Amino acid sequence: IGAVLDAAGHAHVEDLAEIAVRALERGKSGETYNVSDGQPRAWREICEEARTRWGVVPSEARDRRDPGKRISNRKLAGSLGYDLRHADLYRAIECIERPEKSQPRSPS
Repeated sequence: IGAVLDAAGHAHVEDLAEIAVRALERGKSGETYNVSDGQPRAWREICEEARTRWGVVPSEARDRRDPGKRISNRKLAGSLGYDLRHADLYRAIECIERPEKSQPRSPS
């Protein structure tokens, strides 16, 4: 894992698959839908979480000054009627690690 200083939003593959289906069924031709958990995380923070959970040691951080961007899901929720089932990176990881204890929200 390579650490960089900027932040990124994430989306769970199950959410992406459901959004793709809904866009095909309900979306307008040519429309673009932003998808993100809406909680940009610094790569440094994600790498530290990987080190804590799994003992993965990141490479040395590269110095980048791009702070990342916060992406809005407003259009996605309004036009396609979908709220993310996995709205937080760390909760999604918990669902993978402990599926009996951490169930995600049901989609709208």
